[in-house]
Amino acid sequence: MQKLFKAIAENTGLEISTYSFEKILRAMATDSYGWRIVDISDQPFNLVAETLKQLEKRGFIKFVGARVEFTRNGKDLLRQHGIYPKADFRCIHCQGTGYDVSTYANLIEKFNEILEKYPRPESVRNRWIMSTRSIFRRVMLMVQKGNAPGKEIVVVNDADLVSVALALTRLPDRIVVLEYDDEMVDYLFNLIHSMKLPIDVHKYDVRNPVPEEFFGKFDVFITDPPEAYETFLLYLKKGLSLLKPGEGRAGFFGLTHTEASLRKWQTLQRDLLVLNDIVITDILYEFTEYDNDNFQIETIRNDVPIFQERPTIPWYKSCVYRLETLQEFEPLDEGMNVEDDLIDEEQLAYSKKTEKDEDA
Repeated sequence: MQKLFKAIAENTGLEISTYSFEKILRAMATDSYGWRIVDISDQPFNLVAETLKQLEKRGFIKFVGARVEFTRNGKDLLRQHGIYPKADFRCIHCQGTGYDVSTYANLIEKFNEILEKYPRPESVRNRWIMSTRSIFRRVMLMVQKGNAPGKEIVVVNDADLVSVALALTRLPDRIVVLEYDDEMVDYLFNLIHSMKLPIDVHKYDVRNPVPEEFFGKFDVFITDPPEAYETFLLYLKKGLSLLKPGEGRAGFFGLTHTEASLRKWQTLQRDLLVLNDIVITDILYEFTEYDNDNFQIETIRNDVPIFQERPTIPWYKSCVYRLETLQEFEPLDEGMNVEDDLIDEEQLAYSKKTEKDEDA
C-alpha cells in the first residue's frame, strides 16, 4: 500500500492516509457510479480520482462506462481492510436535512417562474448553482434561526439568487447584494425592477476595502466562496466586516468535502475563530446540493475515463456553516493579497497540468 499511497501523493500533491483510503474503498463498495463514489467518500475529488486511477492501473478495479467493477484482487482488498457498504439511514423525503421545502411550495413555484422568465446571464455558467430546493432550505434555516424576519441582510455574490428567495418571503427589512460580475449586476438590477423586489444591488469586488456605507451595517451575511483557502477566508473576513458590532449577528456559508479536506476545514475553523468574538453554532451535513447544468466537465482532469461522462445525479454538495457573533464582536476590514483565479490541489479544476502551466 505504501507504493500506492506514494503514487497518489506524487500525482495530486495531496497526502492520503489509510483512513482516507478506506473511506474511498467504502464508497466504492456502496455504489459503482463514479460521481456517487466522490459524493459518498467525503474526500477531495482529485484524491478520489487518482486513487481510482491507481487501483485500476494495479488491477484491483476496471472501468466500465461511468462505473467501476472490482476484480478478484479488488474484492480481496476489501476483505483485507474489512470494508462493507456504507449505511445510510437518512430521510428520503428531506434528503437528511430535516427541512421540508414543501412548506414553501408556493414561493418555490414563484421562484421557478421568475427563472423561466429571466434566465441567469451566460457569465455565471462557470459557477456552481444551488438547486432550488437547496436555496429554500437555506432560507428556511435563516427563518428558523431568527436571521430573516426584520433583519438587514447582505449577500456577497449571488449567482444562486438567495436574495430573490428571501425577498419573496417579505420577511427581511433590507436585502443588499454585493456582486462583482458586471452581467450579474445588470441582470439583478433588471430583475429587481421588473419584479418590484425589495433588493438593492451594488458592484463590489471582495479584494477591495468594504465601502463605508456598508461597513458594520448588517445583521446577517451570506456567501458561498470558491474553496481555495486564501480566497475562502477573504470572503469570510469581508462578510464579518459587514456585520454590526455586538452579539447576535450571523453568517451563513457553504463548504464542501469535494474541494476541501478535513485539514482545510480545521485550518479554516481555527483561523476563523481567532479573527473575532464569534462562534460556529451549526454545521449541517450535505445541506446544499448543486445542479449539474453549469458543471464544466472540460475543466477537470481527463485521465480517468469514468469522469468524462457528465454526471446524471446531484453529486456536488456542501455543508452549511452558521456562525454567530458574541458580545465583544467588532467589524474589522482586514485586507489579504489574493491572486486572481487562485486554485489549490483540492479543487476540481486543479491538476498537475495546471501547476505546470502556472510555473511556465
